[in-house]
Amino acid sequence: MKKILLLAAIIFPLVAFAAEEIVGYLGVSTENLSEAMEIALGVEHGVLVERVSDDSPAEKVDIEVGDVILEIDGNKINNYGVLKDVIHERPNKSVDIVLYHQKKKITKKVTLGEREKTKFAFKLDIPDVEELKEIWSRSREDIKEQIEKLREEIEELKKELEEIKIKIK
Repeated sequence: MKKILLLAAIIFPLVAFAAEEIVGYLGVSTENLSEAMEIALGVEHGVLVERVSDDSPAEKVDIEVGDVILEIDGNKINNYGVLKDVIHERPNKSVDIVLYHQKKKITKKVTLGEREKTKFAFKLDIPDVEELKEIWSRSREDIKEQIEKLREEIEELKKELEEIKIKIK
């Protein structure tokens, strides 16, 4: 029960006060290029288009499955994360997309769409108070043991140092 109350206390403000954000939308599913794919295609970076959504900005300008997105408005697309960031920053904007299409580079002007960004998604595993007490208690005991071991090692080092001093004299 304590976990549920704590979780509710944390999540309620996030949900109640979360701002909805509009982000850009191209309408493609992509895959990061492996090194082998880059070599085979003769490109240094990009993401492979795996699917084009119906009636999406990508479909409207004939971006096809198998195309490789290389750049958007001069931004090199190295992976899906970069692609997503560049697109999300430009809702309803016209952008130049450089593609590797049928063994040649082409540029297409695309007007991105817009959509609501997913607010958040997370998974919490919050220990209850008794579990926290146990963890803290174990941690303190572990620290005490480590300190005691360090003391013992220091004492041994002091003895060795005294022996070395005696041998040197």
